[in-house]
Amino acid sequence: MNRFARRGLLPDSWIPWAVFLLLSGLGIAGLAFANYRFAQSAPGGTDFLVHWIGVRAVLDGRNPYSDQTALEIQTLVYGRPAGPGEHELRVAYPLYAEFLFLPFGWISDFVWARALWMTVLEIAAAAFAALAVFLSGAEWTRGQRVAFLVFSLSWYLGMRAIVNGNAVVLVSLFFGISLLCVKKRWDVAAGVFLACCTVKPQVALLPITAALFWAIRAGRCRMLLSFGAVMAALTGLSFAVLPTWLADNWDEIQRFALYNPPITPADVLREAAGAVGFLAGVWISVVVWLALLGIGIRLLRKREVGLLAPIGMTILLAPLSGIPMDPGNQFLLLLPLAMILSGRNPERISSRRFAGMLGAVFFGLWILFLLTVRMDGQPVQHPLMLFPLPLLLLGIRLWDAVRAHGLRAAGWDLVSWS
Repeated sequence: MNRFARRGLLPDSWIPWAVFLLLSGLGIAGLAFANYRFAQSAPGGTDFLVHWIGVRAVLDGRNPYSDQTALEIQTLVYGRPAGPGEHELRVAYPLYAEFLFLPFGWISDFVWARALWMTVLEIAAAAFAALAVFLSGAEWTRGQRVAFLVFSLSWYLGMRAIVNGNAVVLVSLFFGISLLCVKKRWDVAAGVFLACCTVKPQVALLPITAALFWAIRAGRCRMLLSFGAVMAALTGLSFAVLPTWLADNWDEIQRFALYNPPITPADVLREAAGAVGFLAGVWISVVVWLALLGIGIRLLRKREVGLLAPIGMTILLAPLSGIPMDPGNQFLLLLPLAMILSGRNPERISSRRFAGMLGAVFFGLWILFLLTVRMDGQPVQHPLMLFPLPLLLLGIRLWDAVRAHGLRAAGWDLVSWS
């Protein structure tokens, strides 16, 4: 080995790297085995199961959107077809999203497939948390970084996504990588990863739109071209695999609201408070869209505005916009949470603020979930879980804006994140 190092074929410090890779491999293998034991004893993983069956249907030359595929999924979960009022567990992602599950579709044992998928999500969650720390632009202590990484895996939205096998964790990682590429001016890669976020379109629709709008205004043509090229390739490949996929997927999207609990502010509040609640939910979404309009105006007026500031606010506003979004899909809010932790002093994150905010989010969400959970074979979260995190973070942002600029200028600062 030393001979290869002297010839320049290996770095002089290859031994630490070899030890690091060995320990990393052993750690990942141990994590996968622990996940396997968990998956053996704990039912669940239905988010993953739907797409595991869906991609296996594609591999067998069948339509993942068909009633036959849905019946197969329902039989595995319920032991029978879904009854009235039960979740129908149908594939509702774009067909190219199933390619994300392709390596796991070749594994015939669902328990092992779920365990490996959970391992991928855990690594992705930690990686996204590390990216959020970097993108926040603040100075974090080592202890704060470690605490935030642990938080990303154990808070309600992280734990729920990992146990259920929700691809929102990977979508968040793709989005974080895209923002990193924008920051480094790797525009082609930024467009590629931004296109990958569309595998779960309802989660990233508004942030993707804001990013593309910003790219147009900033003249980042290569980012736009690479996004368009990847989207064309993914949709073209999907048509090659299943010519009817777009119409089939649209049918599933329309059907989705019929068997899901309320997932918009108006519908959630209508269930809680009738017509008055519905009206309140509509007004919440109207105010959100006015704020989004303010973000758009700022992008138009200031060509040099950075992407991270409008994106952070867009991510915060998206769950309240009226676009259907399950409360469990709010994992992406980890990024604005990291940005808000620093407050107005990015050179140093206050230990009291850090502990207070993370404690409020961690214990608050878990307690609300446990107080409102409904058991229906498996724990089912209450639709009101849509509101706490976005409203809490928006409230903290507003408080910071009032303290910095006064009440009159706080509204504009809130949408501009200046």
